[in-house]
Amino acid sequence: MSVNRVEVTINSRQYAVLANESEDYIRRLAGHIDEKVKMVLRGGQNVMGERPIVLAALNICDEYYKCEEAGRVLKSQLQSCTDKLDRAYTEIRELKSATPQISFEEVQTEEKLREAQEQIQILKERIKELEAKNTPAPNHNNQNNTKNSFYHNNYKNGKRD
Repeated sequence: MSVNRVEVTINSRQYAVLANESEDYIRRLAGHIDEKVKMVLRGGQNVMGERPIVLAALNICDEYYKCEEAGRVLKSQLQSCTDKLDRAYTEIRELKSATPQISFEEVQTEEKLREAQEQIQILKERIKELEAKNTPAPNHNNQNNTKNSFYHNNYKNGKRD
């Protein structure tokens, strides 16, 4: 990458910057520094010479270190989440290996078995219904019924044939 020479203005002074970065990037950095200097000057302090630039540099360093610390915290939180996720994946793999795998054919067979059991239950209930309809009612004229039989009645009355 070639070295770029970029003219920038910070606190109304011109500076020539040599850098490998693009001209646009260098101008954005200089613009940020210039804004920080203006903030120091707006702060109402009577600062002259290089003091506003030094104070702006201190503010920029403060921002940098706070961002760096926030980055470390986020990196730690990300690592913690990654560790939890890894443990969860490990647990899932262990559960999968401990759980017997059922093939598609076994699932279909189990479903057919359940359907057959349901059909058997329906047929059993239907058989009970049909048996209830086909059970003969007690016949009082049945000859096996001794109370109503001819022989029984005549014998009881003292008549014999």
